[in-house]
Amino acid sequence: MVNRYYTDTGDPFENDTKQNDLDHIKKNLTDIFEHGDFGDFQTKELMNVTNEDIKNYLTLLKDDRIIDIDHLDSTSIEDEEEMVDFCDYLGATVCNSPLQTKMDVHFLESNDFAIAVSVLQTGFKGVTLKIDPLEDIPEFLKKKWRDIIDEQEKKVDFIYLKNQFGLKK
Repeated sequence: MVNRYYTDTGDPFENDTKQNDLDHIKKNLTDIFEHGDFGDFQTKELMNVTNEDIKNYLTLLKDDRIIDIDHLDSTSIEDEEEMVDFCDYLGATVCNSPLQTKMDVHFLESNDFAIAVSVLQTGFKGVTLKIDPLEDIPEFLKKKWRDIIDEQEKKVDFIYLKNQFGLKK
């Protein structure tokens, strides 16, 4: 079982603060998947991780079965109107350069529960993060999730058809 995620930066203090932020995410995800919806989910400012760190960490949690996640899908928020809605949902503002601004939503699903991890990069290092049950996220994010599911179903159907007609590679 993996206890630490980070790549050693040579700075033990930086390593520990980064790990503490990632452990916060792991604890919240574990609580949700093991105990279900336990109430009010708050937006959290994490000052030592990036959007990419979180995406990699979620993948690690799924792949190593640290948390029982069956599906992990991610999407970026790039439409200007959706960006405004996303910031409003997180209660955050973007005051840095557009090159640093990155907005992602990660959809994690188990057999009986689904959640969304919404992440807004707020600087070179630092994110605003919110974890919510899928049913509690705004409609525009639910639509993004449905689009991902629809696209996956098309791929599965296409693979099935290829196999049915002997078009295997």
